[in-house]
Amino acid sequence: RDHVQCFLSPAYSPASTANATTDCFQTMTSGLSEPDAVAAQARWCLEQGHRYFRIGPPADGDRFEPRESIRRLLENLRAAREAVGSGLELMVDAHARLNLPEAIQFCRDAEPLRLFLAEDLLRSEHPEGYRQLRQHAHVPLAAGEQWASKWEFRQVIEAEA
Repeated sequence: RDHVQCFLSPAYSPASTANATTDCFQTMTSGLSEPDAVAAQARWCLEQGHRYFRIGPPADGDRFEPRESIRRLLENLRAAREAVGSGLELMVDAHARLNLPEAIQFCRDAEPLRLFLAEDLLRSEHPEGYRQLRQHAHVPLAAGEQWASKWEFRQVIEAEA
């Protein structure tokens, strides 16, 4: 290959970097809590030639209410999918903020949106949860950025999670 395909998180776009923060979760969600804003950003990403678009669940300031956040995240994903069709691969990074039942429900509700992947839905200390999640949901999963050894990866790979 002569290039590396990257994904764009909307908060990293030029329009968003003026108000940059060191809080990863706030960076992922700032300014994109409404479906119209997410749809506009997805269209912009597609126009700029990007192929991947990643968002996180919106929070209400420092307060994170998982069920409400999941509902809003699904609305935002639907808006993005309607805005760009299959022109962009949609991805989610939940920053390990969901428990197992919430992650299962999110994945089931997100299946019709044809996500490219859902990243870090569960805490990294819960590899068994990924096995259970895989049994109940059919969204591609990504995890492991918090794992530090081959042994942590081994558990999830052997469980085909």
